[in-house]
Amino acid sequence: MISRLTTVALALFVGVVSVPHLALAQDYDMETGPPPGYPPQQGYDDDDGGPPPPPRHAHACNLDDAEDEARDMGFHRPHVIDVDPRRVVVEGFTHHGPDRIYFANVRGCPVIGR
Repeated sequence: MISRLTTVALALFVGVVSVPHLALAQDYDMETGPPPGYPPQQGYDDDDGGPPPPPRHAHACNLDDAEDEARDMGFHRPHVIDVDPRRVVVEGFTHHGPDRIYFANVRGCPVIGR
């Protein structure tokens, strides 16, 4: 009787102890990419994992457009005098004399200052 009781107790102990380990084993997940239906992560190149190089002049202000826009705003003989990654500076003459206008260096050349 004692051996049967020991066997049942041992079987019950093994069953109770092994259940949490089975539950933990079900949580193993190997992440190899986005879940199905989600777009891949943007901003990284697939070759080496680094970010792609920025586009050269895809979204830059066209210098001729900046001069044309300055001319439309009343500047005479406008010409670009400085270009940096953030702004384009156009100089010309208004009825007050020499003047400058600043455009953002993005597509469409919006005015950011005078």
